[in-house]
Amino acid sequence: MIDLAAPEKFGTDLWLKFTNCPPDWADKFLLVVVFAWDAKTKAWETSPIAVSDRVVFGKGKLWQHTLTLLAEKDSARAKAWRTKTALPDGKYFAKAYVDADGKLAKDWKAVLGETEFAGGVEFQAKWKEGYGSMTGVDAAKVKK
Repeated sequence: MIDLAAPEKFGTDLWLKFTNCPPDWADKFLLVVVFAWDAKTKAWETSPIAVSDRVVFGKGKLWQHTLTLLAEKDSARAKAWRTKTALPDGKYFAKAYVDADGKLAKDWKAVLGETEFAGGVEFQAKWKEGYGSMTGVDAAKVKK
């Protein structure tokens, strides 16, 4: 699993929403790890740019939460985010991890890994701050 303890973290009012969540995600804890597309190298960045976690609203087949941005300590990105947290519009990839067995309820320090990996999905985002400006992703498109 990706080490989410190492990078510097920045809270935001950028919201990500998964709609059409599968029934087996209902009322389960979902961890979403977001990667940015690097247009220069034409590849996904190797370190995540953001993370978010919350329980899926099963009845509504919905998951939504704010993003916490991640940057290497003292990097240019971290320095910029100390002034203003923002993500550029563009292509992103989200990896979804579902705590189907209640692993975190038994040990809150546990790490979700390949066993909990539900799949990934590419999406386009036009990030705007605020609850009413969520970036939406169709969870039915999440594939292993």
